[in-house]
Amino acid sequence: MDIDLEDLLASGQGAARRARVTVEARNGRYRRARALHAGEKPVDLALDATVRRAAGRRIRSQVEPSSEHLSVARSESRVHAISPKPSEDGTLAAVSLRITPADFCRKVRVRPCDTLIVLAVDASDSMGEGTQARMKAAKGAVLALLRRAYQSRSRVALVAFGGESATVVLPPTRSIARAKTQLERMPAGGATPFADGLFKSWQIIRRERLKNPGVRPVLLVVSDGEANVPLGDGVPTWRELLDLAAKLRHAPIASVLIDVAAEAGKGVEMKRLAAQMGAGYLKVTDLKPRHILDAVAETVARPGSAFEKS
Repeated sequence: MDIDLEDLLASGQGAARRARVTVEARNGRYRRARALHAGEKPVDLALDATVRRAAGRRIRSQVEPSSEHLSVARSESRVHAISPKPSEDGTLAAVSLRITPADFCRKVRVRPCDTLIVLAVDASDSMGEGTQARMKAAKGAVLALLRRAYQSRSRVALVAFGGESATVVLPPTRSIARAKTQLERMPAGGATPFADGLFKSWQIIRRERLKNPGVRPVLLVVSDGEANVPLGDGVPTWRELLDLAAKLRHAPIASVLIDVAAEAGKGVEMKRLAAQMGAGYLKVTDLKPRHILDAVAETVARPGSAFEKS
């Protein structure tokens, strides 16, 4: 494979940033605090936020100055605080601050999460020479992503759909050596079992979520949209794809469809399919590995996605 990995690693740098997930657990970095929900047990309390909440309540109900500086020394449900107002002898006077369950705040923590990047690539011969370009771009992107895998806590999988069915070329892995071996066996040519490619990608993600519920999947689909091999008998390919896309939308999975059709109006309308999936849409006529890397980076950083950049 004639691929310049160093050049690839220089592009799409956002893909290497570590995603983080908010967790309801007692491990992870303390990011902020929140009030306890009704009936919630007072565990992993944020003492600083709890004291501020109690002080605020006291200030609102009494006449203590809002600039009160607190020096905490907890004793049961009371906290002794130092008021900036001096006593008669010139020293700072201690006041008592009562903390009630209504003041309790819990720590909200974040920790790095594993990212699963599934690349589903149209390996059919519907675009002639364009098929080989897609394969080369996919191989380059997979290897570049794996070079970053340790830093970004990500794993990469590759599904190729061509012929009568889709093939899981590379199961989820962080191994570059394994990827190089498997990518040499990547099939190309034949018909376009688009629906099977989506279905097998979804299966990979579902299995990984069962093993690791905290995993955050990213699905990238590269195709010209010329689907012609249905999953089932008697179902129009178009309808089958749209139904499957709706299921993926409700999974939910952060997705991007990369449209590599040479001309508009051929096969499945990729933009419509992306809308049905709730996925991003990217039109590319000359696919390069950097297009895939940039799509990964933008999907991870997309506002409202399950990810948060560190």
